[in-house]
Amino acid sequence: MYRRLIALAATGLLFVTACSQDGASDGEGSSSDAVTSSDAATSSGPASGSQDPSTQSPPPPGAVGLYDGWVKATEKDMTAVFGRLQNPLPVDVTFVSGSTDVAESVELHEVAGGSMQPVEGGMTVPRGEVLELEPGGLHIMLMGVKKPIVAGDEVVITLEDADGKTYALTAQARTFDGGDEDYAGGDGHSHSH
Repeated sequence: MYRRLIALAATGLLFVTACSQDGASDGEGSSSDAVTSSDAATSSGPASGSQDPSTQSPPPPGAVGLYDGWVKATEKDMTAVFGRLQNPLPVDVTFVSGSTDVAESVELHEVAGGSMQPVEGGMTVPRGEVLELEPGGLHIMLMGVKKPIVAGDEVVITLEDADGKTYALTAQARTFDGGDEDYAGGDGHSHSH
């Protein structure tokens, strides 16, 4: 499995390097890792059908990133981001907060007993592993969406880890009818996405 991960990562690096327009994909001199799910438009997921995973481009080697990232298209004030957070680093990475230009706030959520709630202590991606973000489970919430997100839009979310390092992740909007869990908010109101 480790060899497969290395092979996929190497392939992704070659793809990112070949497709880079300005050569800035090496990340040197940057205080953050800018990683995208570069094939989100055709990645497998609830609304896009299936695709051979070998055609997917993983994050570059040594970089934490979102793979098969997608966001639920919406006209409402909140939505969620799903995909696989990959951590090839030799240490665990715990995400504690986030931001985006398309929403007022970003929250890390889980579903417990059919209700969404913030994840206590952050969202940890163990070293060398992948954390699944999926409807009905762990996901990234975009709260106070500023304008409709339509299928095909690309949304950039910046997550910050417990050490203050930031990671820019890209997800493509897709239509999806599932995932209407209730949100157990602190204001006593119930919301859904």
